[in-house]
Amino acid sequence: MTGFVKTYQRVLLAFSVVVLGFTIYGMAAIKPPAPEFYPLGVSAADIVRVYEPGGFTFESSSPVYEQPRQIGEAPDGAALIQLVGPSGNLTGVNVSVYMTQGLPEVTQDLRRSYLDTMISLVLPNWEDGHEWLEEEALSMKRAGSRSTEVGDVKVVLTVASADDGLTLGLSFGAWRANPDYEDGDWQVD
Repeated sequence: MTGFVKTYQRVLLAFSVVVLGFTIYGMAAIKPPAPEFYPLGVSAADIVRVYEPGGFTFESSSPVYEQPRQIGEAPDGAALIQLVGPSGNLTGVNVSVYMTQGLPEVTQDLRRSYLDTMISLVLPNWEDGHEWLEEEALSMKRAGSRSTEVGDVKVVLTVASADDGLTLGLSFGAWRANPDYEDGDWQVD
C-alpha cells in the first residue's frame, strides 16, 4: 500500500505542477483590462494653446491603454505634460515639474505656475484647487501622494525625490503613473 500511496503522491504532484504551469502561462498571456476612461471636458487644443506660447513643444507619443497620447515638454526640460484620450475631450492629463533647492525664485514660480494653470484649465470651477495643491504639497515634504475627487474627476498629487530635487506630478482623470526625472531627463513609459 505504501508504494501505491507514493506513486499516487508523485502523480498528484506532477499533475499539480502541470496545472500550475498552465495557469501561470495563461495568466501571463491575458492582458489586464484597460481602465474605464471618463472625459474631462477639456480638449488638447485648449491646453496646447495656453502652454505653447511659453515654449512648450507637443508631439504625439505611444498610446496609453489604446488611448492617444501627446507629450509636451518645457523649453528647459524641467516640466512635462501628458495629454491622454481623444484630442477633443481628454480622459487623462498629467503635468510633472522638477524642482531643486537654489533655483531662482522666478524659476520656481514659473514651474509652480504650470501646476496652477493646469488646475484652472481642467477644473475651472474648483475654487479651492490652488489652496489644496499648496497644502498637500507642503504636507508631504519629500515623498508621497494625495488624492481627492472634484465632481467626477480624480485628482492626484505626487511628490517624489529625484536626483538632487523633487518631482511634483499633478494628474487628472484615469492615470497610470507619473514619469520619473532621472539624469536630467524624463523617463516616460
